[in-house]
Amino acid sequence: MKCTLCLNEYDYISKIIPFCRDCILKNFNEISPLIKKSHEISRKKFNLPPFPPESGIKCGLCKRDCKIGEGEYGFCGLRKVENNKLINIGSKKRGFLKYYYDPLPTNCVADWVCSGHRKTGYYNLAIFYETCSLNCLFCQNYHFRYLEPENEKGVTPEEIIDAIHEKVYCICFFGGDPTTQALHSIEIAKKAINKNIVICYESNGLWNEEILEEIVYIVKESGGILKFDIKAWNKEIYYALTGYDGKEVFKNFEKCVNILKDKAKEHLCVSTLMVPGYINEEEVGNIAKFIANFDPDIPYALLAFAPHFEMKDIGTTRKNEAFKMFERAKEAGLKNVRIGNFFLLS
Repeated sequence: MKCTLCLNEYDYISKIIPFCRDCILKNFNEISPLIKKSHEISRKKFNLPPFPPESGIKCGLCKRDCKIGEGEYGFCGLRKVENNKLINIGSKKRGFLKYYYDPLPTNCVADWVCSGHRKTGYYNLAIFYETCSLNCLFCQNYHFRYLEPENEKGVTPEEIIDAIHEKVYCICFFGGDPTTQALHSIEIAKKAINKNIVICYESNGLWNEEILEEIVYIVKESGGILKFDIKAWNKEIYYALTGYDGKEVFKNFEKCVNILKDKAKEHLCVSTLMVPGYINEEEVGNIAKFIANFDPDIPYALLAFAPHFEMKDIGTTRKNEAFKMFERAKEAGLKNVRIGNFFLLS
């Protein structure tokens, strides 16, 4: 497909983002209204706000910083304003999620460094939160957007705790994303720790700062891992792929390292999806350098891309490109880099 701006032919360009990487970086101000429109179209299908509302009552539960006006919903769809009052559709006691038992070792982002990797015969209780604070156009789990929370019963923390049996070793909160239902996850985690369950989170990193501190404490005390999915380095690429520039993700990661100090390599893991054409050696190299500046032993997973959601019209990550990114991450100083979902490489 041709880049709409420079008219050069590329095999990775998707209809939803009809621009090449170079044009996004060099001409972002010119094409950003069209990129914004693409995100708006993808959200409209699910009756979700195209972008975080900017005028009204502050939500504050994540870093998208929604300020919700009368009759509006927050970006994640779980908060709304009626009669000048913020209403929580989801709460500590009412979560929107699916949960299931995943045999260990499982294909989690940090499986090669987590303690569950050695627990054959046990289970991860996987908790998939059906809301999110980003709009990744490549989302492999986009089906959660069909959920209408106001018409759902929801799941209580007690139901999850009752699902823990003697063969459950760990819990992983993911999604969607746990940032939008963090208080619900904390209610579960606090009770699960008393049962000696390892607690992990897989997240886009857009945590409220106070909540993040509590999450880090829970993960550390349980012996788990907090996984940060850093989507890109350049803010223009971050925005094109997710509808957000990534700024607070990097700040939150630094906050985690400062809390964990020499334990960061044990309780943090970073991942990046190798989206063909957009995430390349430059993106990965700079992310890796950012991580290595804190601690070169922090694990970094490079994940192979598979076509999904709005970007199902492009191919999987090429093996030679994946190895180039792997080598660049190592050159940047990281000692523990891994290519995940290797079977997807073309």
